Amino acid sequence: MHWSSYINFDPPLEGYRVMVSENGGPATLLGTTSPNDTSLTHNGVVPGSQYCYYIQAFDSAGMTSSSNIRCTVITKPNQPKFVYLRYATVRNNDKVKIGFFVDTTSFITRYKLLRSEDGLNFDTIAFLPPNNLTANVSYVDATALVNDKSYFYKVVVVDSCNLDVLTSNPGRTIFLSGDVSNYLYNNISWNAYEDRVPLGYNLYREIEDFEPYNKIQSFLSTTTSYIDDVGNYTQSGGRFRYTIEAPLFDVFDTIFPFTDTVRSNEILLLQSPRLYVPNAFSPNGMNNIFKPIGVFTEKDNYEFIIYDRWGQKVFETKDYNEGWDGKFMGRLSEVGIYTYFIHITNAFDKTFNKRGTVMLIR
Repeated sequence: MHWSSYINFDPPLEGYRVMVSENGGPATLLGTTSPNDTSLTHNGVVPGSQYCYYIQAFDSAGMTSSSNIRCTVITKPNQPKFVYLRYATVRNNDKVKIGFFVDTTSFITRYKLLRSEDGLNFDTIAFLPPNNLTANVSYVDATALVNDKSYFYKVVVVDSCNLDVLTSNPGRTIFLSGDVSNYLYNNISWNAYEDRVPLGYNLYREIEDFEPYNKIQSFLSTTTSYIDDVGNYTQSGGRFRYTIEAPLFDVFDTIFPFTDTVRSNEILLLQSPRLYVPNAFSPNGMNNIFKPIGVFTEKDNYEFIIYDRWGQKVFETKDYNEGWDGKFMGRLSEVGIYTYFIHITNAFDKTFNKRGTVMLIR
């Protein structure tokens, strides 16, 4: 309630009494204010009831002056009936997109988006205004550290009276991690998506500069780890990138079917490179081409040079697949010891040089 100040008391005005009557009952004192306070809030009103108010100014001598009477019937806007968090998925390996389904027939003030790292302690990270034109609302959390951890999300609906009235189900992102503890094997693990149960998990792998992203394995929803044997890819650069995809399907409130897909972050696992160089070869024998054999080594910036005992360069190539046939200027070189130099890049983007000797025999 708001009212105008009373003027003309002598002795001066002491304050105001706010009187209220509910549904035609007797007027009772709702509250008292100071002479300078001309407003009061009536809390705890009952929807559907009629309230009639009037203001009574008073002084220290007991004199009073009453205002007009103002009546109102308390109405309450439609309350939201549901809010459903559909998905929380990693996007572009640097953010989380959250999607939720809301009741568009209700009158609300806003949505609050909550985030937690442990599923117990939630913090408000965003306020979203209502939009009654669409029941599907989304938000992008650009502050999430998707390559460090998994996050829980919930949505709270704030009604027209600024009260938190509904909280959604939680959603948890998939965090993928891995290591290379055994040569030729990549160990991969992830947490289960919550709280919608996935139809399963699909594992995708990319071998950089060798093979694009492909689905390599599908799992039941109870599986959260896998060991990838990469022994067939030793001719690659040894850089393996992975991500997990989980298809979701359920029917919310027995009416609304939802089909969604969530993805994890991406991880890059590096297999350690190895370089094998023969110590002898015979141009006329079975081992008639001399070249290094690289495992998980990059082929770019490759260089292979051979010198004779006097330091003369007898062979040079930048083609990883090309080796020395033991000839120099079209003629077979002499039997003896030759020096080689190899410049190559490994899966960790580091270059290294290798020098050694090889025996040319007949």
